[in-house]
Amino acid sequence: MRTGTEWGRLGAALIGALAVACGGAVAGTGGQAAGSSPVDQGSGQPAPSAGPDRQTPCTPLFKAGATAAWEQIGSPLGGSAATLALDACSNPTVAVQGDRSPAFRVVRWDGSTWQQLGEPVSGAPAGDRAQYGSLAVDARDDAVLAWVQVHLATSFSERDSQAAFASRWNGKRWSAPVQLAGWTLLAFPPTVVMDAAGVATIAWNEEATTGQGSARAARWNGTAWMPIPDVPGAAPIALDTSGALLATTSSATQLSILRWDGLHWAAASGPLASTSAVAYGASATWLGVDPVGRIITTYETDRGSKSMRAHAAVWDGARWHDLPDPSSTWSLVAGMGMRAGELIAQVSEFDWTQGGAGPVEFRAFDGSSWRTFAPLPPHDGALYGVSGAIAPDGSLFAVSAAPLRGTAGQFVFRWR
Repeated sequence: MRTGTEWGRLGAALIGALAVACGGAVAGTGGQAAGSSPVDQGSGQPAPSAGPDRQTPCTPLFKAGATAAWEQIGSPLGGSAATLALDACSNPTVAVQGDRSPAFRVVRWDGSTWQQLGEPVSGAPAGDRAQYGSLAVDARDDAVLAWVQVHLATSFSERDSQAAFASRWNGKRWSAPVQLAGWTLLAFPPTVVMDAAGVATIAWNEEATTGQGSARAARWNGTAWMPIPDVPGAAPIALDTSGALLATTSSATQLSILRWDGLHWAAASGPLASTSAVAYGASATWLGVDPVGRIITTYETDRGSKSMRAHAAVWDGARWHDLPDPSSTWSLVAGMGMRAGELIAQVSEFDWTQGGAGPVEFRAFDGSSWRTFAPLPPHDGALYGVSGAIAPDGSLFAVSAAPLRGTAGQFVFRWR
């Protein structure tokens, strides 16, 4: 780990570069970022604008200006879990997992209510279950939903099995669900990423037998999902500044990032062998790239019973730099981005007095330390059940379980 003085210099340089360069669909700087929308100075409302493709118009549906508070968007969505994505104008689309249901409902905010997109999406008959949804939306408001379908055993001689599925929304209807790989013992949450042209890649991990894991990925070629061979370690994944796919691979003592060039996998970083990774092993939980090509990853280390810890590091093209840990307790960093020149982490902490579920907070890193600035309302849900996104104007969006115990469904919130 670097000294405080060394990290202060590196952190200031990194945050400064990110603040100047950031402006993607999920990372904002608080200024006028690429893909964001100007404000109509007369009304204070976001001005209507076209999506980044300059063809399909979209209209920002939320007021500008800061309130420093979470606001609930619309009515509860029901369901047992949900995943959220923002369109080119920072309007939310949410895929809601039904409670013990074989399908997802996908809804989009229209400025006053949640409108369902087509029929529920499912890859299996009643009696099975859909879970672990991942959603991405492109500049035309087309969407890709990936999830894990669970086939429940119907006899003592059978065992449950799982498989990854995907479906595409074309503005009118969802495509017939496609099974991306065969049925297996366990399939873990998929990750969907889209490049600037709207081409989607999906990656996930699976286990054919207990403890024997493998990674898989598939990319849409315009007509079908094509497998990407020899995936070293799929989830999480990201795209670099050229649109090439990045994936993580880890061992008992180190973690590395690899790049797919369309034909081969090659090293995109050196091995991350920090003090924590060497001592406790490392498993990546999030992967991202800033606009000038630096790779940022968060990873967790397991220190034994009830002592998993979250860490963060940056690859500058020559070496890794450890960031201060976002949390000092057993926690998971589920996502990161930029807001008003600060690095933002969505941190979920375990609370063993509540059976494992704990507080979920957005924390900001200013180049020297982390601070909590947007804790979600207390929620009745699993630690992994919160999906968040950062808009180019700095607004935060999150969907989580019911804010009070005893109530049901998924709630969408916005912080500005």
